[in-house]
Amino acid sequence: MSSATPQPGQIVAVRQRLYLVEESVPAVNPSDSALVRLSCVDDDAQGQALEVLWDHELDAQAVTGEAWETIASRGFDQPIFIERYPEQFLKVMLGVSLRRRFHVFDRNADAQDRAVLHGVLPC
Repeated sequence: MSSATPQPGQIVAVRQRLYLVEESVPAVNPSDSALVRLSCVDDDAQGQALEVLWDHELDAQAVTGEAWETIASRGFDQPIFIERYPEQFLKVMLGVSLRRRFHVFDRNADAQDRAVLHGVLPC
């Protein structure tokens, strides 16, 4: 059983997917459930429509931004490596980016990138 009926524009988690609430039709009788029209926002099913009786969904819940606020309150990691070794960092990031862009897969290059980052090989 779910709690409060979601409002249009909210994101909800229903049946292991995320949906945008497009419309919420309130129940006519107190013993009835509200009808909620949803549109999927997951990449593999974008726009897929779903209509649910909100109070009868087992694990339906509105998704809030509380988790993002918790993550943001912790701050960011200190950029010690980037400050100390900017040339190595840029070389590795540029190399990784170029290899991915041109679909070059090289196990040795990945090992070399890790070695440069850890100071084993010179830049």
